[in-house]
Formats: sequence, C-alpha cells, structure tokens
Amino acid sequence: MTLGYGRDNVSHDLDDFGHLIPARENRRLHVAPWTSSLFSASAPEGRALIPDLGGDPRDLGPLNLNGEAMVAMAAGEARPLLRTRTSTARGPG
Repeated sequence: MTLGYGRDNVSHDLDDFGHLIPARENRRLHVAPWTSSLFSASAPEGRALIPDLGGDPRDLGPLNLNGEAMVAMAAGEARPLLRTRTSTARGPG
C-alpha cells in the first residue's frame, strides 16, 4: 500500500528516513519510509509518497479490507505521525 499526499497537506517536514513503530505500540502501521524525501524523483513536485510496508504479521484484518477501506485504515494510522491537515490520501490506482 502506498499513500500519496499533496505536500501542503502534510505538516511534518519529512526530512528523514521515515518511521519505525515498535509492536508494543499496538498499531497496524509499523514501517513507512518517506520515499519522496529519500528519492526526489519518486514523486512529482509538491507531492509526498509514503509506502506502508505493513504491520503485525499476525493481524490479518487489513487483508480482508477493500481498497478504499485499506486506504482509510492506512491514512488513519499515518495521520498523527505525518500530521496531515486533511484526511485525504490517495492509494494505488
């Protein structure tokens, strides 16, 4: 799952690798590199590209979600970390 945001909708400066969240935090999102910060050509100017590399392998719930629900779940998990101004995120497609 990869989320795309307008850069103006993300308050975090994204000037780093990304985030790693330990399992003890009980979140569905554990690893998300800030690809557009690491590789400038990976997203158009003014956009932020954030792949969600998954969470707890024992949590199979996200596999049962449809595309929109999966984007909403991933965006909801990322919202407090990225400090997004809106709930709008785009998934694949």
